[in-house]
Amino acid sequence: MKNLIKIKYLFLVFLMILFSCDKEYDFQSDNKVAVNTLESSEITKNSVKIKAVINTNNGSKLTERGVCYSLSTNPTIANGKFIDNNFYSDLGEFTITVTNLSAGTKYYAKAYATNSYGTAYGEEITFTTLPATPAIVTTNSIYSITQNSAYCSGNISDDGGATVTERGFCYSTNTTSPTISNSKISSGTGIGSFYRNITQLSSGTTYYVRAYSVNKAGVSYGNTLSFKTQSATIPSGISINAVNNISYNAATFGGNLTSDGGATLSAQGFVYSSSNTLPTFINSIVYSTKVTGNYSNKVSSLTPSTLYYVRAFATNSVGTVFSNTVSFTTSPYIAIGQVYAGGIIAYIFQSGDNGYVAGQTHGLIIPTSISTSTYQWGCYGTSISTSSSLGAGNSNTINIAGSCGSSSAAYYAYYLSTGGYSDWYLPSYAELQKIYTNKPSLNIPNNYYWSSSQYNSNSAYLYYFGTGTFYSQSKNNYFSVLPIRKF
Repeated sequence: MKNLIKIKYLFLVFLMILFSCDKEYDFQSDNKVAVNTLESSEITKNSVKIKAVINTNNGSKLTERGVCYSLSTNPTIANGKFIDNNFYSDLGEFTITVTNLSAGTKYYAKAYATNSYGTAYGEEITFTTLPATPAIVTTNSIYSITQNSAYCSGNISDDGGATVTERGFCYSTNTTSPTISNSKISSGTGIGSFYRNITQLSSGTTYYVRAYSVNKAGVSYGNTLSFKTQSATIPSGISINAVNNISYNAATFGGNLTSDGGATLSAQGFVYSSSNTLPTFINSIVYSTKVTGNYSNKVSSLTPSTLYYVRAFATNSVGTVFSNTVSFTTSPYIAIGQVYAGGIIAYIFQSGDNGYVAGQTHGLIIPTSISTSTYQWGCYGTSISTSSSLGAGNSNTINIAGSCGSSSAAYYAYYLSTGGYSDWYLPSYAELQKIYTNKPSLNIPNNYYWSSSQYNSNSAYLYYFGTGTFYSQSKNNYFSVLPIRKF
């Protein structure tokens, strides 16, 4: 009996000790587990091990436990956390490896445990990750070497604990240990393999190249590799396009060069001649901008009505290449008062005129001999669809001749055949006005000439070449006709 009493007493003492130990833990409230954050260890640039202990779960099985951390004091699970996913018993010690940390950075951390009643936290501890170091970079290989380019490959196996913000290749012709102070070409960020094609190199030249990497700890370099670009050759793939914008004294040459041969072009352009079917530098030369691809030049001071031969060329330090030959003929010289295309040039279209084409010469021609006969305009009392504008004369004439009979001025002009041409017509109001501006260079009698522009159903516009004055006259009256054609 005494032994039983003694056992009951000892059990009560044990319970008192047990509950007095529970009170040492930070419950935060009486219905939560008690956690202690013990220590940090094995600190690296990007990770740390944190040991903790769960002292009690207060009768509710744990649903989660782990470590929370932050850059500021008093972290919670709302900040960053790492969960212990492999626990079999709620109570006792556990260790969590926290990763993906920033190098050289101070962190605050707590162990935590969660059950149905809530989350309890252990004491706050601090630790500082090791400082970042330069990344580990390797220059792997150089391949696909041409006269002026080469592909380089590299690899970053370790970022040194800090993000690689730049990587690439640096290269030089005069140092075996090139740096980013020499020539460089970047190739992205982060770790892993990277590649880049270095271009605009000199042919037949030895280069030294190293991969490089940049993080907050500084710049690091890989091993040095060397290569030699292929030797230069004569330029290749030259051709000449069709000659355009040909006039009586000018033309535009066009060419194309595929490759400069791996050496800087010293000259490029065209050679042309009116006597040599294979023009060279002893003939006429026009120089172009030194480029690969398409290029062109306008050439002036050519001779009218002349056959020319032209070739494109390109020169580098190795030699010169010529294209095939293209021939063209300049147009005849064209001027006001000149006999041309079945008559005399009376007007040349200017910019803004209907019929003007940039780089080409077009205009109006009058007959070499102007008839002294007079004609009625025709269609008195009938309205005919006409216009007064430049370029309207031909359509006016067709409408009038088709409606007003064979005695009309328009009918005469429409069916006129002279100078080897039969496309003559009665000029519009504006066309007669343009021709009059050149009257001093033309042998046009000072007569009254019908236009093809109607004034109303009973009258039409008349132009007096004595004073350059327009009148409206009855369609039944007889006046002279000045036929024209376009060229």
